[in-house]
This record gives sequence, structure tokens and C-alpha cells, in this order.
Amino acid sequence: MSKYEVVSNWIKTCDRITTWLYFNAILMENNNISISPISENTVQDYIDGSKDKELLFAIDFIQLYDTEMSETNMHSIEDTQEILDWVKSQTILPDFGAGFVTESVEVEDEVPGTLVDQNLGLCKYQFNCKIKFFQEKE
Repeated sequence: MSKYEVVSNWIKTCDRITTWLYFNAILMENNNISISPISENTVQDYIDGSKDKELLFAIDFIQLYDTEMSETNMHSIEDTQEILDWVKSQTILPDFGAGFVTESVEVEDEVPGTLVDQNLGLCKYQFNCKIKFFQEKE
């Protein structure tokens, strides 16, 4: 199983995710959610061939949007914040299998970025996450 499949299965355990989980693309409909890869980086190489690494990815969440200051917009950012808080609070971390030790999952953005589609009345909220892990010699 790929690292992104592991991450996807892990994210699906969040109670707030009640619809299909998209990968690397998202349908602009209310409550849709997606994981989008950003990069996998080596942070430290060790002489024995093992490595400290990090896997970066974005979580995109589509929510209703109103052009006025409204309860709709407040509820939308609160719903997104619930997912962000869920990621930060997890003690059961993604398990990449033999030869890997997941050290932490971090949220890079305390406040999600936004992209608004006024024609559809939707907003894409996005926040980036990082999984730090140790990889044994291959």
C-alpha cells in the first residue's frame, strides 16, 4: 500500500468526513474533501542508509460560501477547523508498515487558505499537513 493510500485511510477515520474522499482532485460540491500530495523530502540521511523524512500534503474541503458576512461562512470555517483540529489531536498516526516509524503529524497552517467560486457559492478551504517519519535502510 502506498503512503498516500495509508494517509487516505487514516483521514477517513475522521468523523467529519462523511462523503467520498478524493485524491489529487476535487469536485466542487458542498462537503467534498480531497488529499493532494505536495512532496516527500529527506530531512536527514544517516551513514547506515536510514533517513528522517517528511511527507507533505494538502487537505481541501469544499463548503458553502455567501458573499455577505453570514452564518453560512462562519459555519463553513468552523467545519473546516474541526478537521484541522482532528488532525492535530490524533495519537494514532498513519502506519507506513515495516521499515517505517511515524513520529508525528503536524498541521502547517493554523488558519486554512481559501479560494472562492462566487458563481457556485462555494469556497475551497485548504490547509497543509506534514508527516514526519523515520525510514530504515532500504
